[in-house]
Amino acid sequence: DEKARRLADKGKLADALRLYADRENREGALTLLKERLPKWPVSKVLIEVVGQLFDLQSNVARARNVGVPQQVTDRLSAEADSVKERLWSRAERIVVVAAYKVDSPGLQKAIDRETTIMDALNASIHDARAGLAELTFAGNTSNEVMARVEVRFKSLARTARALEEEGLG
Repeated sequence: DEKARRLADKGKLADALRLYADRENREGALTLLKERLPKWPVSKVLIEVVGQLFDLQSNVARARNVGVPQQVTDRLSAEADSVKERLWSRAERIVVVAAYKVDSPGLQKAIDRETTIMDALNASIHDARAGLAELTFAGNTSNEVMARVEVRFKSLARTARALEEEGLG
């Protein structure tokens, strides 16, 4: 998408990623991240997380189509949107910091902490997707399945809050 590329070229990576997300263009967003982010461990995990979020939103749409309750799908969709917004901001900041071409023990510690949180977020999104798959497969919204899924969704929300509390967004 030419408009998104122009935004990224102007240093507005977050805006470019928002545009891709609004258009549900998973590949465009991932390609842009792969091109722009530095070759740091946190970048690799951030790209994985973004891919998982796009997958989650696709899964949510499919789940709605086969009768998963709207309150469940709306909740997951809202959580994914909130996390994406934080990630767009983080990606932009990572690119800016990498352009400084400096290193320090404090910077490395911050990058390591963020990588750890991104790893946890990646696992939480995967668990939420698995929970949604269980719920979709069950067909009926039995209390047992809903309870198991609720635990997974709460884990995603907790991890997303940790992302925010660490100032990563």
